[in-house]
Amino acid sequence: MSRPDLLLRLAELRVKNPALRLHALVDGLLYQECQQDAPLLGEPGTMAVLAGTIDDHLFDAGPWVIDYELVPPPLRTAVLCAEKSMPTAVTWIIAPLDIEALAEMLRARIDVSLPDGQTAMLRFWDPRTLAIIGRDLDASQRHEFFGEIVEWHFALDGRHVHIARRHADAH
Repeated sequence: MSRPDLLLRLAELRVKNPALRLHALVDGLLYQECQQDAPLLGEPGTMAVLAGTIDDHLFDAGPWVIDYELVPPPLRTAVLCAEKSMPTAVTWIIAPLDIEALAEMLRARIDVSLPDGQTAMLRFWDPRTLAIIGRDLDASQRHEFFGEIVEWHFALDGRHVHIARRHADAH
């Protein structure tokens, strides 16, 4: 099982940048609810974003980066099934980063400072939050947040949406 639309888009983008990779960003808690027979822990091509952070105790329930080309076919199928049954459980990232570099980049974006000085966890792996981020950040914030991500794809209100690098660069 695969996402032909994303694989086609990846192939198109690789014409200009062969280093691009397709990653799934999976909400660990939602994934566990619908895919208990295909655990992420210990699988090649998977990395818990919260591992090694102050929220390490939540690593299994937090976001997981999955290198779609490195994981075994049964795990690919499980991720796609999770996306189909719970669209907010999976987003897709196309970037020229390996799994470790992407996880590190995402770790740096989890905690945000609130105006009152408190720190909050920014649940950017949830498509509803990601859409607000793409819409409401100013140009420099958007550019900084998306970093080296070329495109971020997700389902929102029954439609397929993506935020492209050019959107961050154009504002």
